[in-house]
Amino acid sequence: MTTDKQNDPGKDRRSPEMLELEITKLAKAGDFSSAEKLRNVLLANHPMALTSIIATGEIIEAEKSLGIDKNHLAIWDNLYSRLSQEEQNCIFYATKKATVAANKIMIRQGKPVARLLFIDNGRVTLFHSKGDERILLGQLSRGDVLGEETFFNLSNPTFSAGAQTEVRLRYLDKTATRDWDEHHPGLYQKLADYCLQNSRASQLQQQKNIEKRLFPRKKADCKLTAYVLGEDGGRSGESFRGSILDLSRNGTCFEIHCPRAETAQALLGRVIDLELEPEPHASDGRMILQGIVVKVGILLHNDFTIHVRLHSELSNSEMAKHLIEE
Repeated sequence: MTTDKQNDPGKDRRSPEMLELEITKLAKAGDFSSAEKLRNVLLANHPMALTSIIATGEIIEAEKSLGIDKNHLAIWDNLYSRLSQEEQNCIFYATKKATVAANKIMIRQGKPVARLLFIDNGRVTLFHSKGDERILLGQLSRGDVLGEETFFNLSNPTFSAGAQTEVRLRYLDKTATRDWDEHHPGLYQKLADYCLQNSRASQLQQQKNIEKRLFPRKKADCKLTAYVLGEDGGRSGESFRGSILDLSRNGTCFEIHCPRAETAQALLGRVIDLELEPEPHASDGRMILQGIVVKVGILLHNDFTIHVRLHSELSNSEMAKHLIEE
């Protein structure tokens, strides 16, 4: 229970020893949220009480470890064995438990999803839709992760997933990782590396040789200005510059620099105009393309790749103006 003293540390006159006893009591009762809030009071009011500060931190983490589902820990040993005790606790207590009934769709192709699913038990069927064709990719089961394709990249799912049997799992919301860089540096990347290295869904797609693009993309070199369109189809006033990396008859990918990931993420699903700059001394003017952003890839140092599906197909001659000769 949160008290006025916890909301306003200045009102709490308890000694470090008294706070330590209360924090220990809360942690052993499994009320970690209250224990951590009270520990923040200890930090604020008694910053030099290092013995109590260190002891309460260790007590909270130790009690959290005792509360982790041992069966879940065994299933995901390949993940948790890479992490420190504090990192293990962070991931486990950031996830939530859920049961999905048989025959229920868990992920729909093309529909945004911001959850990472850890399957503890049950079977999940994956399939890819291409026009009227429905292609069975395979199945996931105990110890498989699902949703990493969109959780670590700002994109929409390229396949659907349905529960063939009842599925028991734990899921992690993207919002739960917002403070990880501050409190658990490197943990997000560790989780991303594990999921991408152990992605059975990605392996199944590769085995089926699913070609998600109708036309091959070729390397291109061109500067552009992108304009975000409003609901009325007119330019909204938002624009940014970038460089095209590759081009196909119905799609393109270009790179931008953006100080905030949230701004880049907001482009997903937006319709944009692309003004491609002509080559120096070219006789024709700028080429204008229009399409929808289907994926935002994350690079280093606030750089992002923007993947666009064009509304109209390009001719070979239009493409040739900006391709790199190989």
